Amino acid sequence: MFKGFKTIDLLERNPRTLCFILADELTKTNQALQAVSEEVKQLRETVKKIEYK
Repeated sequence: MFKGFKTIDLLERNPRTLCFILADELTKTNQALQAVSEEVKQLRETVKKIEYK
């Protein structure tokens, strides 16, 4: 999962580090999903405009 580390090693040795890494990855994932959602919204608006012409 993480370069050079096994997840279980991180969990056993320093669970805060693992939590921080996972929280950071979740934030990045949420940002990416938000961007995709906005793109889909814009595409739907464009399709509506084309359909009504």
